[in-house]
Amino acid sequence: MKNCVNQFKQYLSRNAMKAIMIAVAISSASFVQAQYGRVYGGNGGYGQQPPQYPRNNGRQQNYGPFQPTVGFSLSYAYPNADANQLYQFNRYDQGKTTSNGRVNAALDFRFTRTASLGLMASYGKVSAPYYSYNNFSDMPDMTGSLESFSVMLNYQQYFQTGVAGSFFSPYMRTAIGFNSWSQDYRDATGAKLNYSTTDLPVLAYQASIGADLKLGQNTSFFIEAGYGKYLLNAGLSFKNPLGKIREQNNNNRQQRRNYGGRNY
Repeated sequence: MKNCVNQFKQYLSRNAMKAIMIAVAISSASFVQAQYGRVYGGNGGYGQQPPQYPRNNGRQQNYGPFQPTVGFSLSYAYPNADANQLYQFNRYDQGKTTSNGRVNAALDFRFTRTASLGLMASYGKVSAPYYSYNNFSDMPDMTGSLESFSVMLNYQQYFQTGVAGSFFSPYMRTAIGFNSWSQDYRDATGAKLNYSTTDLPVLAYQASIGADLKLGQNTSFFIEAGYGKYLLNAGLSFKNPLGKIREQNNNNRQQRRNYGGRNY
């Protein structure tokens, strides 16, 4: 009798383990099917539906349609790098240099979202007194002044800054052109000293990096640092949009309505 009871217990124990293993296998199969979407095809086989991932509802930056603009800028630069072109006379010390300008004006056509091309004009004047080595007074023995007018082809490369680009736009300026010089050196009596301008550089250039800070719809303040005709430059820029983009704006609004306000 005991043997029968023991055999029955062993039978239940073995079959219980089998039942548990079968339940685990069925649960695993159901989980895999739910994850990978296994479905039976109508041709006797079965196919596999690709997994469904949650849609990314993050909005991409939409800059909208681009509109070309013509821009005019007016700025003041400091210091005037033309001070390096003043003559250095033997047996004379050069006093403190004073400058007027540089005053810069630029007219540009922005033909893409990231680039503009135009002309830049620049004017500046520097002057300095000269003292002989044996002059211990405050009266200079000679004075000199140097004026230059420069015209340069001006190219600006703008960098996209995402959402910040609506009010902040960094850029890089590269300008190259020519100088026109006028100089005046006079002694203590006011008599003019003749010096040729042939040794002054004809090539004018400027390389800068800066940023536009938007003040209004078509007005911005800009500041830049660089090398060439000046080291620091700041001023105002005014932009005039070209053409009309009403139809493009309407199409853009209709597209947002079609996608429920989402940008894809």
